[in-house]
Amino acid sequence: TKYIIMNFDHERVPEITRQIPANKLLVIDWNVNAQEGTSSIHQDFGQALYDSLESGLDLISKYDKFIYLYPSFTYHPKISIKYFEKFCANHQIVYKTLYDFKKFDLQKGELYLLVSDRTLAKFLDQCHQKNLVLGQDVGVISYNETPMKKYVKEGITVISTDFELMGQKIAEFVNTGEKIN
Repeated sequence: TKYIIMNFDHERVPEITRQIPANKLLVIDWNVNAQEGTSSIHQDFGQALYDSLESGLDLISKYDKFIYLYPSFTYHPKISIKYFEKFCANHQIVYKTLYDFKKFDLQKGELYLLVSDRTLAKFLDQCHQKNLVLGQDVGVISYNETPMKKYVKEGITVISTDFELMGQKIAEFVNTGEKIN
């Protein structure tokens, strides 16, 4: 038997995962609250975000302002805020981190970083309501490739981990039991 847990930031997680033998436990997705000696396969929500944004600096620079919509209902790792703000400061980009989803009001000339498909839906609704052309009037960078996003042909950029590779690594752990990080 192996245990695969998609971890999240909650104070009770360590006390629960400590009940599982470390050699049988694989913590996936988020490197938080993992006990010593536990295998893990996780995303990098800090430097990897910074590097991804840097690779698109020429496209990001065409917008007047870069807004990170980080709604209060998300469990997305907060370290991403630090690296978003660091990226903008290092490249003299006007930016804002918006936490109140209700105050989201799309404006021409702005680029948005979205961590939730719920916020992406509202973003696309506002584009339609305000007759703004995605990729020209406004821009969006969304987390995680999903089947729906392939239908937004013009103007959406996605930052995503390689979930297929993660799945292969998980299968290796289950099949071999070898420690993996």
